Amino acid sequence: MGVVVEGLAARGFASHGEAWGTALSLRLGLGEAVADEVREPPILLLDDPFSGLDPVRRRRLADALGGRGQVLIAVPEEGHVPSGSTVWCAEEDGIVPR
Repeated sequence: MGVVVEGLAARGFASHGEAWGTALSLRLGLGEAVADEVREPPILLLDDPFSGLDPVRRRRLADALGGRGQVLIAVPEEGHVPSGSTVWCAEEDGIVPR
């Protein structure tokens, strides 16, 4: 299967951001397909999905993830998390709300 972005093969011509966004879109689409098939939203585990996004796109992605059941997101910096998101942190004492 090949992915085309603006008429060009993504593998050879997409920017890093375009390739990353395309890959994330495919993953989220797969999650929707699973939800349709089993009639239950899957648990989504996303590793740093906000990386490389500006604040507006971070917010849009967070809003899009909001109605998808359980979504667990790992980020290297709390600053990558859009404002208004529920944040839990893994600390020595366990997992605590922030």
